[in-house]
This record gives sequence, structure tokens and C-alpha cells, in this order.
Amino acid sequence: MGETEAIRKRPHKKPATEKRVRPALETPRDRTMLTMMEAAELIHCSRSQIYRLMQMPQFPKFRVNSMVRIPRAAFLDWIDKHSEGTESDEG
Repeated sequence: MGETEAIRKRPHKKPATEKRVRPALETPRDRTMLTMMEAAELIHCSRSQIYRLMQMPQFPKFRVNSMVRIPRAAFLDWIDKHSEGTESDEG
């Protein structure tokens, strides 16, 4: 087998068993701005649920043209304010 044949037979993609791992600095926990999918992962809900939440008037979001980002700190504060059974609701 020639050298060019060996190069052609190499797989182009990684095997399905290998999972891409984000470097530590790229985890949603460390970012100040989240994508819609990262916000959904953070609160363990679906993408469609995040889109429904976005329709609420006070939902924290930042838009640039069609790109939407969610400020992490404001999102977590918003969740605290809108959660059922919080300390502020009891008093």
C-alpha cells in the first residue's frame, strides 16, 4: 500500500465513543454570558422552555441582531425572584 492510500484510509472523524470536552474556562458556570442552550442546561430544561421564558417581559436577555445571550448573574437572580417557595414568598 502506497503512502497516499494510507492517508486516504484514515478516518475523517473521531470515533463516536470520544466526546468533546470543553476546557475549564469555557464551562457555562464560568461564563458571564450564556447561550440559550447553556441556560437550558443550567436549569435542566428544554430549549423550547427557555424560548417561552424569554417571552416574559422581565426575562434578562441581551440581543445583537439575531444573536441572543443571557447574562448569567441576572439570569440566576431572575430565577431566584420567580421561584416558588422562596423566603420572600413566605414572609
